[in-house]
Amino acid sequence: MGTRRLPVSRPTARRLPVSRATARRLVARRVGGALLAAALLTGLPAGCTADRRSVSPPTWRAVTLPVPAGSRAQVRDLAACPGHWYAVGATVAGDGTPSPAAWASPDGVRWRLLESRPVSAYGPRHVLSMAACAGDRLVAFGASAGGVHSNPRSGTWLAVGDGPLTEVPATFELFGGPDAVAVNRLAAGPGGFLIAGTRVDANRAAGAAVWSSPDGAAFRLDDADPALMSGASGQTEALDAAGLADGDWLVVGSVLPPGARLGARDPLGWTAGRDAHPWTAEAVAGTGDDEAMDRVVATDRGALAVGVAGASFAGWRWQDGRWTAAGRFGTVGGQIPAAVAGLAEVRTGDGRAVVAAVGDGTRYRLFVGSADGARWREQALPVRFAAGTGRTLSLAGQGGAILVAADDGTGARLWRADASGWRTASG
Repeated sequence: MGTRRLPVSRPTARRLPVSRATARRLVARRVGGALLAAALLTGLPAGCTADRRSVSPPTWRAVTLPVPAGSRAQVRDLAACPGHWYAVGATVAGDGTPSPAAWASPDGVRWRLLESRPVSAYGPRHVLSMAACAGDRLVAFGASAGGVHSNPRSGTWLAVGDGPLTEVPATFELFGGPDAVAVNRLAAGPGGFLIAGTRVDANRAAGAAVWSSPDGAAFRLDDADPALMSGASGQTEALDAAGLADGDWLVVGSVLPPGARLGARDPLGWTAGRDAHPWTAEAVAGTGDDEAMDRVVATDRGALAVGVAGASFAGWRWQDGRWTAAGRFGTVGGQIPAAVAGLAEVRTGDGRAVVAAVGDGTRYRLFVGSADGARWREQALPVRFAAGTGRTLSLAGQGGAILVAADDGTGARLWRADASGWRTASG
């Protein structure tokens, strides 16, 4: 499919209505990142695969995160940089009180708990929900309910080298406030750090927004770029971001065209230079199915996005400055909104591949795709996940290794696998 440049409208004072279908999706993302990443943990016997189409199962090695005495680990995201692995979330005391937590590892097996230094009144109770790393810098995003109305008190955290993880002071309305809708994903790249989300923008309509920082020390909100905001082309949402090798930024999400049947979205991407402004919108022509790019990862060929596409999942390639649709895989159904829980590029036994952890609405599954996203095959997860609330699945990968973390609301479990023996879908 070809690529088309979306027309953008100038800001207006009129509030655009949010469709019921989109509202449900936005609420699900705000209140239930856990809803979208679900997992009821029931162990599979060694060697058991998800179905007969799976290739030979990988060998998963369980690893342990250190926690203070009487506490348990809560993991909400994983991140990987050359020579470093990170897990973020919280340590939860016996009375249920959370404290922000990040763990670091040189190999995904040996872990240490970083010292956390909160600054704000709500920082000591933050749960860190996402993380990204670049060079020797780790940035995490955390939040805690607070105030009279128990609205999220959100902010970022920064660790440099072997130093502590320190909260970065932020005003209430930088990420929250009356215009808040969703803070979706945090990414890193040569240009620094960038957060993709949805917000009531400067034109007073709910639409895509981004927060950027060159060093992770402080973030700047961009909610007034005409290319990001909802307008004549439809209602936009930004779901994930990736820093490209040349320093440019790539953001992915969707647009809901006016009058779309059954609230069917079209996939949509944006690009910007190292300064994260201005933005240019580029879209792949929709097929009529509900399609959205949920996650994106930079690859040696450009980038690959994966998301929901009607009754299945799909990939989209970003190469030579344009988007093209790639292969579809898996199925979607059940009561929980389908979503991509994690995406990473790794080395397998027959070349580079992308690994996607997806929630299909009933359980979570792992797929390995060719580097161009055209062909996919299923691999076995270390545990079987049934969809449910308050449970999350996280994935990260680099080199020939993959980490998976599963949290069922009572504790987190972490596994490492060597993907160098896996085969991509080209075999």
